[in-house]
Amino acid sequence: MASAVPVLFPGAALAEVCDKMRPGWDPSQGQVSQLDDVLYFFGTSPFMLTYAGLIVASLLLRNRWLCFVSALVSIAFAALHAGDWMFEWSGTVHKGAIAEGCMAPPYLLIGLFLSAFMACVFVAFKPRRMV
Repeated sequence: MASAVPVLFPGAALAEVCDKMRPGWDPSQGQVSQLDDVLYFFGTSPFMLTYAGLIVASLLLRNRWLCFVSALVSIAFAALHAGDWMFEWSGTVHKGAIAEGCMAPPYLLIGLFLSAFMACVFVAFKPRRMV
């Protein structure tokens, strides 16, 4: 009987999406922008801060293998995030959060992942000068 409640009353199930996805978000703040979503995504996860450090280090050091690893991680993040958003692998959580306004569509985030991928591929496969 308890499992029938979200089916009978979908509004009640969607109302709890933002409580789980963005605990500090209040509906009076308005809809979240894509930039706010990216800052929240990178600012709240130590794993994403490590990823950002990996990208910066690989581009500054111009190490071919480090750039190759960074490119693989970047394309994996882009594919997983786009797949989760488009194909709803986690259920209707993202669509419900976007509808409520506590999340933005991840266009900017996926674009950043793909830009990091392209930058790392460019650095990794740039021809080296023989000295």
